[in-house]
Amino acid sequence: MSQVIEFIGIGRAGKSTQVRLLKNALIKKGHSVKVITDRQRASTIHVPVTEYIGYKIVFAAKALDQYFSYKDKNDFIIVERGFHDIAVWFDAEKRLSHIQPIRANELRNTFLEYTKAVDKVIFLDVTPQKAAERQEKIREQMDDRFEDFIVGPYPKALGEAYLEYKKGLKNILHISGADSKKNIHEKIISFVLKK
Repeated sequence: MSQVIEFIGIGRAGKSTQVRLLKNALIKKGHSVKVITDRQRASTIHVPVTEYIGYKIVFAAKALDQYFSYKDKNDFIIVERGFHDIAVWFDAEKRLSHIQPIRANELRNTFLEYTKAVDKVIFLDVTPQKAAERQEKIREQMDDRFEDFIVGPYPKALGEAYLEYKKGLKNILHISGADSKKNIHEKIISFVLKK
């Protein structure tokens, strides 16, 4: 049976880096690992990012499809922006009035059903200011169609939604994404391998 580890947090919190480091460390320890990445999924979506709800539904559905294709075939499945993250996204959209509260709650609850598949959650937390600084440093290297997720009102609403959401979670590691990569990685490995 696969152990499912999900990484959540606003853009530029360091999730992709830590997913890669965790994958490599687990493989070195002899484990089979599959990763469901957010960037790979995003590159296959034809719904424009500006279609807030439609984009998130397709994004979540693709994660769900990949999860079931890997389920119970590997020791670990690492999910970058999975079912917990999607539930939080609908809370953020509600906070920004992009969606009616009743619809946001219905969509959130749909994806909450799949959070039961996740064994451990790693919440990399950075301030919107830190995320914006990191975005500025890599602006020329990245596709800027996702910049609204990192700069502007969205990361603030998302950060608030994460802090509220995490209160109800068990088996969560809440860690500052502003810490050094090495320290973060060591804490994550300890958390993931702890029985």
